[in-house]
Amino acid sequence: MLTVEELKDNLSQIIGPKHRHPFDEKAKSHMEIVESILVEYFKSFDWNVELQNVKFDEFTTKWGVTHKNLDGNNIICTKHFDNSKETMIIAAHHDTVPLSPGADDNGSGLILLMAIAKYYEVTKSEYNIMLISFDFEEIGLVGSEFFAANIRNYFPDTSKIKGVIVLETLGYYSQKQFLPKGFDVLYRKEISKLKQDKIIKGDFLTVIYNGRSKHIMSKFKNINADLKIGYIRDPIDKPIIGKLLNKIIPSLKNLLRSDHTPFWLRDLPAVMLTDTANFRNPNYHQPSDLEDTLDYDKLLDIYEIIINVIYS
Repeated sequence: MLTVEELKDNLSQIIGPKHRHPFDEKAKSHMEIVESILVEYFKSFDWNVELQNVKFDEFTTKWGVTHKNLDGNNIICTKHFDNSKETMIIAAHHDTVPLSPGADDNGSGLILLMAIAKYYEVTKSEYNIMLISFDFEEIGLVGSEFFAANIRNYFPDTSKIKGVIVLETLGYYSQKQFLPKGFDVLYRKEISKLKQDKIIKGDFLTVIYNGRSKHIMSKFKNINADLKIGYIRDPIDKPIIGKLLNKIIPSLKNLLRSDHTPFWLRDLPAVMLTDTANFRNPNYHQPSDLEDTLDYDKLLDIYEIIINVIYS
């Protein structure tokens, strides 16, 4: 049974700035150490682990930022994989921005991925589970883009992908919640459900989905959970109106800021779970993103929700 102490212990092993930037040898070294820790951790619970080398002489992100000499690894885990079954992918990312310890971004998602690896029971699930920790998320979703671009190496028939659940910033909860500009109008009905005493507090989990991933979102809705959940549908895939809304409400681009996006762009079903990051957490991408800022009881709640979704 997962405990707060176990979550804290796992986070203590991976906390700290970790990335591949050559100007910070300490963070680069820590990245390599954490990668080894994760590989050995997954293997210790009988997962088959593959390091998918993400290597580019030059890579330009969809935001037009170019990176050179990238060389990192996605960590891909499977257990008793049955090719006749559909597969649900659960993913997080293991890099941070420079100088940030990354407790919430993305230690919170990563320690839940580790918990799923430890406690997942194959016989309880109707489909395969693939666990992935992506590299290079913070510089433009490079690791997940690489995986999605090569997804037929793993799934020649992509209809076998039941869905992707991306675990993003998940651990920060407070009395303050900000909304991207225009969301109070576009998502009026959903936001009204989250209001208490005419204000919206930062005490809920958000599930971001699109039309292709409604069936995954419905799984979350069908779970009887103590934690409040808000459901935000990105209109990106709606004909005509999607493009129009993106022009009228530029802040909708905030819904594309994580590793679910490369799957959406290939018409694959994916959702992203988040505590809304910088719209709630003042420590986002800061040196103050530390262990003691997280709500571990909420993380236990989210873990239980995800497990119930996996087994439903």
